[in-house]
Amino acid sequence: MASIRNVPTICSSQRPRRFLNWLKAAASLTERDSGKSLEIARRIIADAEKDPIVPWAHNLIGFVLDDEHKTDEAIAEYRKAIELDPRDALPHTDLAMILRAQGKTKEADAQDQKAKELGAKHPD
Repeated sequence: MASIRNVPTICSSQRPRRFLNWLKAAASLTERDSGKSLEIARRIIADAEKDPIVPWAHNLIGFVLDDEHKTDEAIAEYRKAIELDPRDALPHTDLAMILRAQGKTKEADAQDQKAKELGAKHPD
């Protein structure tokens, strides 16, 4: 499954179009165009559910939905990213933040712990 650690592998793989689409979706966020980000991320998912880039797309959708205060939908996307690639720390970290904001400290702590086990660095 995909993670930041293997971006060069994905770039050099036979899936450069999907990776470039993921980059476009992420870049759209910097332009505050969440609609475009969601559209591109959903297209990546529809193209190939088993592709290693798909967990990133789910995490990106979760981030956008959280920013739009669609908390339950964001949580579902983070959980889907974790289901598809449980070894990637980022969705665990993102899920922990949203759970903590909801006051679900115990569950947030468990996600933070998992992220730390996977090598995430937290600003404690």
